[in-house]
Amino acid sequence: MRVLNRLLLSTLEQRVIDGVIVGASNEEELDRVAAALRSIRQHDPIRYNRLIRDLDHILVLEIEGAVGRFNEIGWLCKLSRKFVSDPSTTPALLASVIVHEATHARLWRMGFGYDEPITEKVERICLRREIAFAAKVPGGIPGQWAEASLATLPDYSDAAVLERTASNLDKTLLALGCPGWLTKVLVAFGRLLHRWRSFRKSRR
Repeated sequence: MRVLNRLLLSTLEQRVIDGVIVGASNEEELDRVAAALRSIRQHDPIRYNRLIRDLDHILVLEIEGAVGRFNEIGWLCKLSRKFVSDPSTTPALLASVIVHEATHARLWRMGFGYDEPITEKVERICLRREIAFAAKVPGGIPGQWAEASLATLPDYSDAAVLERTASNLDKTLLALGCPGWLTKVLVAFGRLLHRWRSFRKSRR
């Protein structure tokens, strides 16, 4: 997965913001992420200082079924290109998603991963941090959906998470121009790696 992260980063324009490497397909997307980070720094400086310690990368990529995702391999926050480039996505709204994903990073560094028994609890914590940030923005954040998400959390079983992850990886690689055969190999490898990790955890 580290190799894949390096591959993704090599295809993107990059900017370093307070030690965090931001990657996107163009300067406009980089500017939007930079504006979101400024929003966090302005409205919640304590959280911002944690964020720049917990995240190493923020990448704008093709993502299906979510506006953001965290990957502990590379301490990476992935943001949906469609969401970032949408004119209705304000800096504060994008910032709230980054706060959510950065909370995943903070919990990972504290030893709380994404194991099936605690996955829903972890998501609720991240959503509440998102809501707490939104409350600090004057006038709130139009379009911020974290409160509704608390009542409609999806299936977080290992099997469901694996299927969503594999589907997203497949679409991301194809969008980057990765050959179909190589995409299938990498997705299959990702599935095997996930199952191996789950097996090792079950043996502890």
